[in-house]
Amino acid sequence: MKEIRQLGLEPELLIIPKTSLAAKNRFIYYPDRLNKLPSDVLSALLSPRLPVMEGVFSGLFAEPFRKRRSSDLDDESVGSFLARRFNKNLANNLASAVLHGIYAGDVDKLSAKSLFPGLWRGEQVYGSLARSLFGGRKEELLEDQLLRTELYRDNLDICTRMGNASVYTFKKGIETLSLALARELEANPNVTIRTSHNVKGISFGAGQPFPVQVTHPTYCTHYTSLISTLSASSLASLLPSSFPSPSLSAIPAVTVLVVNLYFSTPSLLPVEGFGYLIPKSVPPSQNPEHALGVIFDSDTASTDTHPGTKVTVMMGGHYWSGRSSYPDEEAAVRMATAVLARHLRINEKPVLSNVTLQSKCIPQYHVGHDERLRRAHADLTRGFSGRVAVAGSSFGGVGLNDCIRGAREVAKKMAESEVDVTGLERWVQEERWVNKIEPK
Repeated sequence: MKEIRQLGLEPELLIIPKTSLAAKNRFIYYPDRLNKLPSDVLSALLSPRLPVMEGVFSGLFAEPFRKRRSSDLDDESVGSFLARRFNKNLANNLASAVLHGIYAGDVDKLSAKSLFPGLWRGEQVYGSLARSLFGGRKEELLEDQLLRTELYRDNLDICTRMGNASVYTFKKGIETLSLALARELEANPNVTIRTSHNVKGISFGAGQPFPVQVTHPTYCTHYTSLISTLSASSLASLLPSSFPSPSLSAIPAVTVLVVNLYFSTPSLLPVEGFGYLIPKSVPPSQNPEHALGVIFDSDTASTDTHPGTKVTVMMGGHYWSGRSSYPDEEAAVRMATAVLARHLRINEKPVLSNVTLQSKCIPQYHVGHDERLRRAHADLTRGFSGRVAVAGSSFGGVGLNDCIRGAREVAKKMAESEVDVTGLERWVQEERWVNKIEPK
């Protein structure tokens, strides 16, 4: 939010308010139909009739009476955590679908501790998520409180505006932000931006004024410090053999096939809303393409006034882990249209299509992610004495806001000349939970 204001991008903002149909109407496909998720009290009362909600409410009512987890359980999968606290239906049907939409990941492999730290702590402290929510103190991490207070102090207007946002983007897409940042940096005489410069390795020479050496195919460059926003595995592949980081190498990422389709017929969708997600529990016969979800672009933020219907189909993710070959463009369009025909009864041929294979685009925070980051912190400290740090989606969140926050934190620490800066300090420091307060 602060960056949006400082870059003068507020007029370019497109906000989908929480009250819009695109925000309120969200669906899960299960087992062979769309299920509209509750968005108000009335729909919540009627939701037990939905197939996807079967057994969910009984699990919610039983949760306060579940046994607290063992004190020696340091982490577990989201699927295991939710099945243990509630039941398997909530994990396999609801949570599985949501994690397909955010991480394109497997509910039975993703870390409960890393993805839902508040829920993980709630059970630890109060023995029950319900008691934590309704009987415990409203808490938050101290660093979250300090950051939010700072943001509100200088950016009250845009924070208030964004407070009602379900989703936001820009009139010309989310890349508007990165392009504006690049223009701002290029105007600074102390900044040089180089692109298309392949990197072959990173090494460290202790005691030198510019100890970090970056090796390119035909030359080397030297720096006092370096911040890498590469994926964890990519960075690990560049480290010297004398100081490897198996923990960075162990953070995987999944590939997602994104297919944008345009149909000439307006209002072709059978429902209005943001789109739908597909849980892992959907039978293979209803999802042989391994689709993760479908976005109804015509109903979301768009300035395109051309008549027609636009959708985005996402496929692959954890289903394709270990795969070395992927569908070509023709096959991808055929698969995407098959998904729409089966799920939405759309049999019209698209007029335009765009296929993008996003290779290893979403890091996976598998069980033990926190511990891997602690070991990675030790690896980088030992190998580079705090002169090489990390930021980006492999570590503290895959969303845009998470990445900006991580980059801001590590840049601030380096500017303040803190020793042993790795960008992973919060995973080795004791968590500080405080009473939640609303900024004024």
